[in-house]
Amino acid sequence: MKYLRHIIIILILAAILSVIGGSIYGWVLGQNIFVSTYESKAGVNYWETWTLQLNVFWASGLLAVLSSLFTLWTRSTFLSFISALSQTGPVLKKLDMRSGIVWRILVLGAFFLYYVSTGGYSLTGQNVAFLMMLAGDGSISVSPSDVALLFSLPFAPGISAASVQSLIPAMEAYQLYVGFVSTILIVTAARLVLTIITDLMMQKKDSFSIVAKGLLVLALGVSLEILDVPTWTVNAGTWMSYLALIIALGASLFGAFAFMVIRIRSGDARHRLAAKIASFETDLARLQGELLSIRQEYEAGAITADDYRKRVGLLMEDRTNISNELRRLKLERMLPIGGSPRNFALLSVFLIVIVVMLPVTQALYYGIQMQGDHYIDWKFNLETAKEIEITNWAAGINDMEIKTLDDLTLNATPESEVDILTNVRQWDQTASYLRMKNQIGANWMTLADSDIVYLKGHEYWIAPLTFDIGATWTSFINQHILYTHTEGIVVLDA
Repeated sequence: MKYLRHIIIILILAAILSVIGGSIYGWVLGQNIFVSTYESKAGVNYWETWTLQLNVFWASGLLAVLSSLFTLWTRSTFLSFISALSQTGPVLKKLDMRSGIVWRILVLGAFFLYYVSTGGYSLTGQNVAFLMMLAGDGSISVSPSDVALLFSLPFAPGISAASVQSLIPAMEAYQLYVGFVSTILIVTAARLVLTIITDLMMQKKDSFSIVAKGLLVLALGVSLEILDVPTWTVNAGTWMSYLALIIALGASLFGAFAFMVIRIRSGDARHRLAAKIASFETDLARLQGELLSIRQEYEAGAITADDYRKRVGLLMEDRTNISNELRRLKLERMLPIGGSPRNFALLSVFLIVIVVMLPVTQALYYGIQMQGDHYIDWKFNLETAKEIEITNWAAGINDMEIKTLDDLTLNATPESEVDILTNVRQWDQTASYLRMKNQIGANWMTLADSDIVYLKGHEYWIAPLTFDIGATWTSFINQHILYTHTEGIVVLDA
């Protein structure tokens, strides 16, 4: 039995190793085929082509480092979250140095494989590998003055399309650095979110820390939006949205800082508050004991009824006062701002007003103006017309001329060129299908798939007619009798 178990284990290991070995062999064989094919057919290095001159690996390595190593090595928010989620023991707060190094290496490798699988893209979608290749070739570059100009574009809606076109290389180079910075911001925000969830699962919750971390996550999200500002299309009111983001970022950072300061400064006050609550709870228990003792004395005849009512009344009055004060202190303990409702209200109102004020102003001012006679000037002239011009430039159609076939063949020489121009296909499949569909002449028929037919030295788009089942299913008979085919075709000169 013992040998049989060993044999089974060996067979399982052999099967696993054979699968892994076969996969590796297949991958190596495929790579060799690609390398030899690219080299023999086009004289191109396959690996440098698909890895963008090996920049996929360089970009993936940099992104993996930014995603995994920009944190405390002996702490892992993910492992802390898992330990809190399992609830089988104390929450893991810190790793020893050896475990921390091993964990960081594993995380680094996992991120590296992920980024390689995406082709060197950042978490926010920038093709970092391709941009690194362009930067290495000298095709794109950005300077501090270019960055300052890019971030000032929302305040300069009247900038010309030609000026924006001259900034395109700087914008592309800027996207390279945005890919790196945004990766750090997203990973940091993810770590903060995990710590917030972990804190919420704890029995003793630190409200100050949770709120501060939440505001930091909000600040990181707003920062990502601000990093995207140079790619905005700009009109007369874009600067309001830009300014609103800046104010929201400042308010979030201020709120996070304020909560952390209050948390630090309110430590002693909260200890004193807890001591008061404990003292009042002790007094309540003592009063309850005295009430019970007086009742026993009265039942034993040690005191008169008048004394009993008088002493009970005094004790009940004391218990009511202590209960009210205890209730107030417990409510005060629940407030997240140092136990002061006034401070809590002031800070809350400040943050709300700061964040909401500018968007409301934009909605009331810019929105109303856009409904009136400012639309053409503010929206079309400053944004849409410029966007059309830049798009035409990017597509290379600024100098395109539209000519008829007769104009093209009028002065064409030699005859071979005339023959080529006169045989240029006028319709692609989609265009021919739509044009032929308009020639059916009946709403209960449609076209089958169109194809090109060569007939007597000429090409034609031909599509047979068929029933439009959806249009004919209007009665019980049509729903239960299936018409298989109709007659007729539509022909179009190709």
